[in-house]
Amino acid sequence: VVLVGCGESQQSVPPAEAKPVEPVAEAAKPEPPTVDELLNSMGTPLSELEKIIAGKKYLEKVTNTTDPNLYKGAAPSETINRANRTYSILYINNGDKTLVHGIWMIKGNTFYYMELVSGGMQIPKEEREVYKATVITLDKKKSIFSAPSFDENLKEDRITWESIEKFNAIEMQKFNDEETNKNFNIFKNITGDEGK
Repeated sequence: VVLVGCGESQQSVPPAEAKPVEPVAEAAKPEPPTVDELLNSMGTPLSELEKIIAGKKYLEKVTNTTDPNLYKGAAPSETINRANRTYSILYINNGDKTLVHGIWMIKGNTFYYMELVSGGMQIPKEEREVYKATVITLDKKKSIFSAPSFDENLKEDRITWESIEKFNAIEMQKFNDEETNKNFNIFKNITGDEGK
């Protein structure tokens, strides 16, 4: 889960094997969750859409539709969205690795997420932010999302999740175990206050 910012997706033809998510009419779009709402959603039941991707292991690739060289040096990220609404993702950029844990949710046709722990340090409450990516297709094998680019002069980023059988990165290998994921505590073993 990787994208920062907010924006709307451009229409595209989804891959044959993936299921397109029906666009939600502008007037019917639900309000995005606040930081507190997202935090309080941890452990709540998943919707049918959310169940499609919950507990699956993915390799995340990000490309920019305007500048294909924008993310040169960034390796694909290994990521998991757990059934308790926590996620973990390992970013690798020019050999530097950052393991991030956060909370996720799908509302309407939008994937929302918030980083809570980065590199073993809890992100202070005042710095937490809810990010979003528009769902283009959602499938347990391959999903595609659209998010605005970090660079205001460039168009959208395209995020692709492709299903993998297991994590290879040392930092993610513990999440190959279902019990570890089931009992994952996002605030355990970090510096800062224990809890919300």
